[in-house]
Parts: sequence; structure tokens; C-alpha cells
Amino acid sequence: MNSLSGMLLLMMLLSGANIGTALAAGGDGEGRVSTDTNQIVGEDQDITLNLNDMDLNEVMEMLSSIGRVNILLGKNVSGKVNVNLYNVSLDDAINSIASVSGYSVERRNGTYFIAQQEDLDSSVYAVTTETKTFLVEYSDPFVVEKAVKKYLSPHGMATVLRERRLLVVEDTPAVIRRVAAMIKAIDERPDQVMIEAKILEVTLLDSEVYGINWNKIINSSNGSGSFGLGSIAEDINPSGFFVNFVNRNVQVFLDALESEGRVRTLSAPKLYTMENQDASVIIGERIGYATTTTINAVTTENVEFLESGVILKVRSTVDEDKHILLNVHPEVSTGTIIDGLPAQKTTEVTTQLIVPDGTSVLIGGLMRTTQTKSESGIPFLRSVPGLKWLFGSRENINSKVETLVLITPTIVSPKDTIIHERYNNRVNEQVMIMEESSLHDIPVMEQ
Repeated sequence: MNSLSGMLLLMMLLSGANIGTALAAGGDGEGRVSTDTNQIVGEDQDITLNLNDMDLNEVMEMLSSIGRVNILLGKNVSGKVNVNLYNVSLDDAINSIASVSGYSVERRNGTYFIAQQEDLDSSVYAVTTETKTFLVEYSDPFVVEKAVKKYLSPHGMATVLRERRLLVVEDTPAVIRRVAAMIKAIDERPDQVMIEAKILEVTLLDSEVYGINWNKIINSSNGSGSFGLGSIAEDINPSGFFVNFVNRNVQVFLDALESEGRVRTLSAPKLYTMENQDASVIIGERIGYATTTTINAVTTENVEFLESGVILKVRSTVDEDKHILLNVHPEVSTGTIIDGLPAQKTTEVTTQLIVPDGTSVLIGGLMRTTQTKSESGIPFLRSVPGLKWLFGSRENINSKVETLVLITPTIVSPKDTIIHERYNNRVNEQVMIMEESSLHDIPVMEQ
């Protein structure tokens, strides 16, 4: 044994039972193995291998004999193996040894094929395929199909059944298993988010030329910090876009402004949306106008629409910590058509926010100037031509307003029945009110 150039030690651990294995090696550097074939390893039993400079073909021959499995090697498969494996299954041992030697393994009908991956994917070896159908519940089936096709073998194909949201995949069993794991990860059920928003308009005083100092209000006691544009000084109101988490100070201040008649609620929409999906609320009007297009001396007239009013567009994404990334676009606008061309005055902002679940956010600093006309005087006489300047007066009043947006996103779990029950009760109440009002409107027939 002192003349051996290579050494192999094989121990079989079979739930405490020992299996004897006779080992022999020549002095030419190539290991040879002789195994007691009456003692068989099951696929569910663990083995321990210590291999030192042993030929890959002989290792696979040994494992085939011990496990009573078919192992076919490609014509160019060769090399030496140095590996230590402890308490692994026969399947893991075959895959690990082939992988460390630079080869791929594919199992077809109980037979292991070991070769280069391109050889396994080609028609050099007989290929057994299977077909499996996947239900794509939440994702776009065509997007999933495009992602899956990148990982199919040359023998594979994928087809989408649009109406039933099914993806049919045909390929080798190994590829089918990979595709199943991929679709499971891609087609996860998305979270639902309820967006509660308030769009307010606050009339500013002459002293509030830069807008309301929300930073000072929020941080007057135990505010939660702020971020935005511009530097904040203690006695100077910040100008420009401003964002902050809302605390009780904001609500108290808004209540005080409302009691003074300085707050006007433009809209208070609430909507459910799935994460990574666009949602919008439009409270306003669409003004149509004609457009003309000429291509190759052919003129076509179309009607397009100008949207204006109170518009809120939002897109939400939920991270692993249950924080919500919001893409928000609030807009307050007015539109007109002048000489066939659309014109629009708008106050809007597009921003991204990371908000903890159930936390309210204030977006402020959106200021604009409005102009109103006021008429006063003696009734009837102020409308007589030539006399109205004696008995009446007109005045243009310029006022400055700040648009505020309060947004509260809340993650809605499918198991959260409280919110669903609350909204169902509201719907039922409204249905009862409508039914009662309709009963009162029915005329009573006289006998």
C-alpha cells in the first residue's frame, strides 16, 4: 500500500448499519474500486465519501453499483475527483460530484445523464418532455411568458391562454421544476392598499406671503421631523414644496382655520388599489376640442379632451418592512378652450414618499393667486345703464390660497375583516336611504 499514488476511503452510514466495501488501487495513479454488490444503498439513505484523485468515470461506476441506478456519461466526460461528502443522499452525491467536475446532470425516467449542458440541451441524447399548466392569478400572463421563455431548453415551448389566464409549458422535467419555482415567486398575491386623501384649500392672510409655516406647527411640541425644499429658520416661513408626517398639531390647526372660514375641502377621495397598480380619482370635467391631422394629403379630425378639476393619481408599493412607497400626483386645475386651443391653469406636484403603514402625510407649499369680482350698490339702480356708476361699484379682489394634500395609506390584509365590514355597513346604509327615498317618491293612488 506504500506505493499507492491515490487513496479512496468510502464509508456507508445507513441508520447505524455498516456496509463493507473492498478497496484496491494500483500503482499507476488510477484508482480501481471493487464493491460488495450484495449490499445496496437506497436513494433515501445517506452516504459519506472521501475521494482523493480518483477518476470520475470510476466514481460514477461505483455509485451506480452501490445505488443500483443507471448513470450514463457523455463521450467527453472525464477528469479526477477530490471531494469530501458527509451524510448526503445518493442523488446529492451524483449532482455534487458532477458539478465540481464541470458537468451538468439531468435525470430522465430514473436514469442520470451526465454531460456538458449544451449536450444535454441538444438532440445528442434522447429527451423526455412533459407538459404542465400554470394558472397566473395576479400577474400579466404575457409578461410571465416572456420571462419563462428565457429559461426554456431548445426542446421547450410556452403558450398563453388569455381568456383563462393559463400558461402552458412543455419542456424537460428539470426545466419544468425550475419554471414552477419561478412562477411561484413571480405570481405572488399583491398587497392591497387603501388610500385616504383630503385635498384642502386654505386662504392665506397678508402676513402669510410665503405660506403657512407648517414646520413650526408640527414641531411645536413633539413633531416627527420634516423634509422638503428650502432651509427652515425659526421665524421665517418656508417657501416651496413641503412634506411632513402629520401629528395632532396639524389637525388642531386645521380645525382652528376651519372655524375661521379659511379652509375649503375640494375633495376627500378614498380608494382601494393593488400595489404596483396605478389608481386615480378625477372630480372635475373633461372639455372636448377638435384636432386635425394631415398625413399624405389625407386630413383626419379627432376629438380630444382636456381634464381639469381635482385629480389624484397614486401608485403604491409595499416593502418587506410593511412601509409603503407612494408615487403621488395631486392636481387642482381649471381649463378652457380659447379659439379651439386648450388652456389650463394648474397647481400640481409629482413626488415619491416612503410612509409607514397607517401614517398620514402632509404635502403643502402649493400656492396660487385667485381673483374674484365683487359688486355692491343699490339694487335695480346699479344695473341701469348710465347710472350704475352712481349707485354701484365693482371691485377686483386678489387672494392667495395654499393647496394642501393629506394622504393616509393603509395596508389592507385579506384577513382584515374589520375594514371590509365597516365599508359594507356604509354601503348597506346608503342602499337603505335610497330605498326609503324612492318609496316616498311613489305617488299614492286614491281609492
